Amino acid sequence: MPNYETVGIGQYVACYALDLVRNPVIGVERGKFIAAYGIKAAKDYVDGCGKKTNIWTLDDAGVIHYATASEIADLEEYCDALTDALSFLPAGLDFDDLSPADLDTLVQDFRSSLAEFKIKQKKRQDARQRALMKKQSKHP
Repeated sequence: MPNYETVGIGQYVACYALDLVRNPVIGVERGKFIAAYGIKAAKDYVDGCGKKTNIWTLDDAGVIHYATASEIADLEEYCDALTDALSFLPAGLDFDDLSPADLDTLVQDFRSSLAEFKIKQKKRQDARQRALMKKQSKHP
């Protein structure tokens, strides 16, 4: 039984995409990415999907976490990079068409995209932590 819900006309595409990347044990941040990946697939491949994305995750303590608009934009950008990387995966099996140098380039492009995404996530988490500490210092 999945630990997520999908709704709307894009739910079947979203479920398929979620099954490609999900793991039964996930944290809040990975949950946001997995949700974004499923939603992005529906927005890209189902007519009628494509409006504003909202992502909420629920942690083990029952606390609801909301993904901000800028976070969702970054997640969707990374989803595009992941989809591009995955689309070249079968090409790596065709040794006649893809040279080792071309494969190295594809892997490096994906690695760079992942590193850039992780840096943005770290900056966002640090800013959130600073804001929380600032708020706590004003209201001891």
